[in-house]
Amino acid sequence: MRNPDSSTGGSTRAVARASRSTAPTQIRTFAGIPGTSLVQGGDSPRHAGEGGIDLTASPRPIVGKSRFDDLVSSLDAIVWEADGDDYKMTFVSPRSMDIAGYPPEMWLHEPEFWERHLHPDDRERAMAVTDAAIRALNSIRIEYRFRVASGQYRWFSDVIRVIRKSDGSGHRLVGVMIDITDQKLIEETLAYRATHDTLTGLLNREQLDLELARVHQMAEPWALLFLDLNGFKDVNDGLGHSVGDEVLRIVAKRLAAATRPDDIVARFGGDEFCVLACGAERDAAVVIAHRLRDAVHGAATVGGHTLRLTVTVGIALAAGIGSPETLLRQADAAMYSAKSLEAGVAVYEPWMRKAALLRLNDVVEEGPPRSGGAAE
Repeated sequence: MRNPDSSTGGSTRAVARASRSTAPTQIRTFAGIPGTSLVQGGDSPRHAGEGGIDLTASPRPIVGKSRFDDLVSSLDAIVWEADGDDYKMTFVSPRSMDIAGYPPEMWLHEPEFWERHLHPDDRERAMAVTDAAIRALNSIRIEYRFRVASGQYRWFSDVIRVIRKSDGSGHRLVGVMIDITDQKLIEETLAYRATHDTLTGLLNREQLDLELARVHQMAEPWALLFLDLNGFKDVNDGLGHSVGDEVLRIVAKRLAAATRPDDIVARFGGDEFCVLACGAERDAAVVIAHRLRDAVHGAATVGGHTLRLTVTVGIALAAGIGSPETLLRQADAAMYSAKSLEAGVAVYEPWMRKAALLRLNDVVEEGPPRSGGAAE
């Protein structure tokens, strides 16, 4: 941990034991557990000295050393204390060996032990937040990845309390590091499932809607490509859903491999996929559509069956008007029109919307619902 008052950035992450010898009684305080002190020798408690508490004026209980050690050792955490002036690490609980694989002595004697074991992506943030808390005398909770003895980075929650010394000469730090790797994995899994399709691993419909709303506000041109997997119903009905699911996974992988880094690929639903191609005007969008068709086309062997996969692509160009939902309808209409074209690709034109409405008339019954039952 860097000294926040140092311009050189030299640092050691510290844990300190606030203690002072008095005769005939030696009292050791541990600020991380409020109301506890260790008494060694003597017959009566006396003033704890610098950084301690006056037990003669306080009703707080006195805890024996063995009982205190049992308490700290029972915690599934690394308990530490530090001098906030020089950040010299002088106490780390023995559980550091069980939890991180490092004995307390390594934390105490190796310079900048904590900093050097932080994940490179977390180091600057963790150190800056901690230094700011020291300057402001604030208590904080931070999360970071820390390299344990096995070489693996594990997530830790570090609750740090900044305490002013009783004589006003400085401050000290008390912290509790808890391994939260399992909790983080659960959070990441839930977050992933909330935004991704569980079958293909692509973005799901809900996340696609959010991305559509986001890119719709962009000034640069972009295109929405709507892709339909041809003949998929026959595969599902004839060969079973397990084969159909594997076909969808294959198509998803081929689409993801054929898109540019900034493009967004999502599963719209069923056998339909969407690609948001940023920075693509009409000609560029058509080129991208043909590249995606070429990537998907080809044989795939699934469940002992060799299948030839093809897709049809409809394109809608963002024109700064309408809504994301309008673009989806336009791209869908263009896709249906493309099914009658040998190229299998079509860019939306206004007449395609009329054709879509005509198809709708075939499935929408005119007039009021029939009496005696709800409309189907």
